[in-house]
Amino acid sequence: MKLNTKISSIALLITCLLAPNTLQAGQGEINIRNIIVSSGNIMIAVTPETGAADFPEETAAIVKFQIAAKPGEMRHKFELPAGRYAISVFHDVDSNGRLKTGIFGIPLEPVGFSKDPNWYFGPPKFAQAAFDVTAGDFQLTVTLSEPTAD
Repeated sequence: MKLNTKISSIALLITCLLAPNTLQAGQGEINIRNIIVSSGNIMIAVTPETGAADFPEETAAIVKFQIAAKPGEMRHKFELPAGRYAISVFHDVDSNGRLKTGIFGIPLEPVGFSKDPNWYFGPPKFAQAAFDVTAGDFQLTVTLSEPTAD
């Protein structure tokens, strides 16, 4: 019985020593490229690893940003706790607050993902767009892709 108590105490001590590191935040900057028009908003959704199964659905996101669009490139700074995340971005050209899609769910507005994975046959999986945040700074680039006509 005393051995179990010692093991539990050691496990608790290790958890307490490691916990502050998991709570430290990283300062991030996302560079969004290939913004074609100034109408609408750039919509950014940050999904944690716990929402990986539902990525890139907006419902899986824990942090969302909406920024007025400007042609060219835009930067946005934000902070995230340490962990693994993936980001989806779309240009809400018509300012209706949601991604406009056509037949078979093909996006009709420009979209992009962290790590710029290929997504020709559907959206990327979480692992393809995932990146790790640790204490300190991090930078990401997302290139928006123009939709293809239906």
